[in-house]
Amino acid sequence: PYHVLQAMLVAVIGYAALFAGVMILSRFPSSAPVLKLPENTGKDTVILAQKRSWTPACMLTSVILLAAGAYLSIYQPVNIPLKQDLKLFPYALNGWEGSDVSPNTAYKEMFETDFKLSREYRLKNNAALRFYVGYLEAQEQGKELVNYKSEKLHNGAAEIAINTPLGGNVTVNRVIKDDETIFFWYDLNGRIVANRNLAKVYTTLDALKGKTNGAVVIVSAEEYASGDQRSPSQGIDFVREMIPALRQFLP
Repeated sequence: PYHVLQAMLVAVIGYAALFAGVMILSRFPSSAPVLKLPENTGKDTVILAQKRSWTPACMLTSVILLAAGAYLSIYQPVNIPLKQDLKLFPYALNGWEGSDVSPNTAYKEMFETDFKLSREYRLKNNAALRFYVGYLEAQEQGKELVNYKSEKLHNGAAEIAINTPLGGNVTVNRVIKDDETIFFWYDLNGRIVANRNLAKVYTTLDALKGKTNGAVVIVSAEEYASGDQRSPSQGIDFVREMIPALRQFLP
């Protein structure tokens, strides 16, 4: 339903832009050539002559539209494979000990991915961290990382900067839901992107190069087992250690 309403809204905006353009262009003098015809030439002949002057422009426009349509119909993004199988991601990560777990049902519904990794990592005397990676070799209509289902993951989320061993800061999303602090972002050909609209822009730019691959990364941190107060530092420490290791797997 949301997609239908979005299409109607875009159509209305498009029509408004077209009519506005026509009104603006109508204020300028015509660029059609002035034809000097005999006085006894009828009005129909003048109109016909003026229409013929547009023939090259019409032909050029038709060729451009046909070429664009053919390109969009034939175009298929290239499947970009992982550098390594996600199953080879280390179980031991600077003190964190991991084990395989079933993916969160909500994430499976949000993201239809080609490959996924779901782990639980623990430190001594601390609650567990859930680590999820979903990777698409190529995105297409109906199979996208940024979609209407994943929009609810962004509700209430704020962007934060995390310093990593790779040098400099990366920006990720952080949101607190129920008893978890969730960190998530999109990884698009080495770019770590938090904003969903910016992720769409980068995907579009990559599509011009023939590739639309990408990944979504989610880290959910439970509360400390020894107390009632939340602390996001546990998840931040894990994200800081995990990002360099993940670079060996994602393109």
